[in-house]
Amino acid sequence: MNRHALDALEFDRVLEIVSGYATSEMGAEAVQGLGPVAGRAAVSEELDHVDEMVSWLIRDEEWSPPSLPDVRSPLNRLAVA
Repeated sequence: MNRHALDALEFDRVLEIVSGYATSEMGAEAVQGLGPVAGRAAVSEELDHVDEMVSWLIRDEEWSPPSLPDVRSPLNRLAVA
């Protein structure tokens, strides 16, 4: 998909809104890094993930994903050079 189409769809704004629902900084950054999905099979797979999450939330309306700490810095310190 070309940049003009993404701008017309306000794709960056959508990512910004969705990333606001992330429960961790890493999750928000992962959402911000997403791009459009091409191909019917890939779109279908992503929609299956959405459907699964919606089903989970419908079964237990009080559940929400836990907030996760950013573990990148400690993991980097543990890296073997």
